[in-house]
Order: sequence, then C-alpha cells, then structure tokens
Amino acid sequence: MASKNFRVQSTYETFQTLYNAITTARPFIYSRYGDGDFNVMVSGHDDSSQVASMPLAIELADLLIDESPNNLVGICMHEKEPGMEPGLLEGWDNPIFVDWVNEYCVGREFYNAIALHYYCICKSLDMRHFLFQLRKVPNKIFVGSISRELVESVLGPLEHYIPTEDVDCYNNIEQWWPEVAAATSKSGLVIGAAGLSTRAMNQRLLVAGFEGQSLDLGSTLDFLIGNENRTWITMAGPMARRRVLCNV
Repeated sequence: MASKNFRVQSTYETFQTLYNAITTARPFIYSRYGDGDFNVMVSGHDDSSQVASMPLAIELADLLIDESPNNLVGICMHEKEPGMEPGLLEGWDNPIFVDWVNEYCVGREFYNAIALHYYCICKSLDMRHFLFQLRKVPNKIFVGSISRELVESVLGPLEHYIPTEDVDCYNNIEQWWPEVAAATSKSGLVIGAAGLSTRAMNQRLLVAGFEGQSLDLGSTLDFLIGNENRTWITMAGPMARRRVLCNV
C-alpha cells in the first residue's frame, strides 16, 4: 500500500467543523468523495448510478484539488475508528487512487467523507443535535430525487425543492442547475443528495462565488428516511435510525 502524503481528518474533527458552521452560519461547501467518484474521475469507469463522462470527471477533479478555505472536501481514505468494520464505514484505500491524491494534493488535509454516517450509527445523540440545528436553518434548498415530503419529515420545511433523476442525473444537469443558481442567489443552505452530481453542483457553486452553505448529505439522508440502498445502512439496522430520530 502506498503511503499517504496527505491527511484525512477524524470523524470528530469533521463533525465539529460542520456543526459549528451550521450553528454560526459560516459559509462552506462540504463534499464527500467515495469510491464511485474516484472510479469516474481517475479510471473513467461508470458508477452504479452514474455513467462516466469527461465533463463530469473534470468537475470532480477541479473541486477536489481546489484549496479555497470554504471548500471542505471529504474523502473516504480515513483511518479506522471504533465501530467501523468491513462494509460498515471502513476507509477505502485503493492504491491507484491513493497515488492519484498523492500526486495532485501533496500535503493536503481533507475532511472525513463519512463523518455524518459514523455519527448516525455510533454517536446518535450528537447526530440528533445536529439535525435539530439543521431544522432551524431558514432558506433550505434541496437538490435530489427523494420526495419533498420525506426530506421535510427529517430536515424541516424547505424554501426550494429542486428534483433530479435518481440515476444518471448529471446527464441533464444543464436543465436543473439554472434552478440551483437562481435559488442560491441570496445564499441559503443547499442540501445535496444527487449522487456524484452533488459534487459537480458544488464545483459550480464554488466557481460562482456562492456565499452560503452547501451540505453533501447523500446517503446519510437515505439512512434517515429508512432507504436501505447501501450496505452500511443495512448493516446498521433500523434501531440505529430510531435512536437518531427520537424526538427530532
């Protein structure tokens, strides 16, 4: 295994950064890179829910290597923590992708891509407090394929709901991106759950000089609504979800 000349934060460090940013309205753009992102970006292989393309790969790479202070890039090459096991939030250290990050991101400190997942399972009370803060944020903008009713049941009222396709939604990003650009003209909190297209959207928000907040919630939201479409969600079981959502 190639050694890493970059660092990935612990779940605690990233969770605290996100919690503090939400509660103080500090501008940020948080993105989570998993194996699918690296497959598309580095290998040119399709993800399970998105056909690979060069424009998508370029947007993914541009966002990942951007070192703007508000660009909080999380990657899945984290160290093991208590409660992690194969299939349940362990880091993913493919040597090809580690070498790619070593080459283009020397000395970088990355955020943890699965911090919120981990808190859902292992620190449910803290995650419950995080959701309580999210529900209080005004002008929330949701982008994804989950129904508005389900999203609002967890996150509270939305100011804008921008639907995307469940699969291959990057293919028609030029149709829904203008809605995002219009909705974010007066800042706000963007909640992204559009797969790899969430990272492409965040890249465009970064280029546009977005001064609000963008939270790549992704499969954390699937967990919270009971959608067992990921191995880690199935392994965690329904009781983990109930612990988080109690009294939310």
